[in-house]
Amino acid sequence: MFEPGKDPNRCWPEFDPYIEPPKVDPRDLWDTLQREVSDEPGPQERCFTKIAQVFKEIGPNWHVDLHTFSTLSIPFIFMDRVLYNTDSELVAAKELWEKTNDLVQCVGLTVLMERPPWLYIKKKLHRSTSGWTLNALRIPSCTIELGAMNVSTPSARDAGIFSLWNLLIWAKMVNGPYKQITQCPVIKFEHPHRYLEYPQATSTGIVDFQLEIGNHFQKGDCLAIIRNIDGSLSSRVIADMDGYLIAWYQGIAKYDKNSLGLVAVNEGNLPPIFDWAQMKKEK
Repeated sequence: MFEPGKDPNRCWPEFDPYIEPPKVDPRDLWDTLQREVSDEPGPQERCFTKIAQVFKEIGPNWHVDLHTFSTLSIPFIFMDRVLYNTDSELVAAKELWEKTNDLVQCVGLTVLMERPPWLYIKKKLHRSTSGWTLNALRIPSCTIELGAMNVSTPSARDAGIFSLWNLLIWAKMVNGPYKQITQCPVIKFEHPHRYLEYPQATSTGIVDFQLEIGNHFQKGDCLAIIRNIDGSLSSRVIADMDGYLIAWYQGIAKYDKNSLGLVAVNEGNLPPIFDWAQMKKEK
């Protein structure tokens, strides 16, 4: 049972050790009662708690979550960050990260790091399927986005089959050579890149995309043109950074400031492994 307006892929059990308890005024009985009702887990969270228990009992060695992203999208991987609680867990966290990185690199698709740690928690990505499996169960996990949504394209289908075949080889479940994925663009970054919802519409109107998915762009390039309903020019969307276009979001009509797509940008010095306490300080 899904709750309207609530992302079911953010409903795995909470395990943030530094989460702040709700503040309740003991002098206000009605406020206390209302908070008890508001804080009660909904049907999705109760359901996912039961599924989480099944995951724990099975004790899988690794896990992947298969999704689709947008009609105009290359297949790619979301790679979660590894979180740890105390210095005594750091060595194990590094080992978990290395094994997870080994897994995603063997898949053969473009790899995107998840959001920075403070946003990672704020957006409840640690309670996504792959984020929870990685950080709560401490097993290698990732999300594979198979590209096109609501349609079936041969390139996305075949790339997905090849990627899963490579996973099975990595897991020593089948024998055979790894398959190179050539059905779709695969970007091999020299340095880690993370995703960014970008660019944003510079006016309201009809969007005319100017760049093909999978391509590199530079600061100053025209990424899209916004037109009025009569076809006349409203504005141009000019890149103010370098990056790679991963996907254009669905829909032809956009309001001013709407995000138009997903891009990959250089990760810089952001750590793939982060402790909860430091993450809270950076928030």
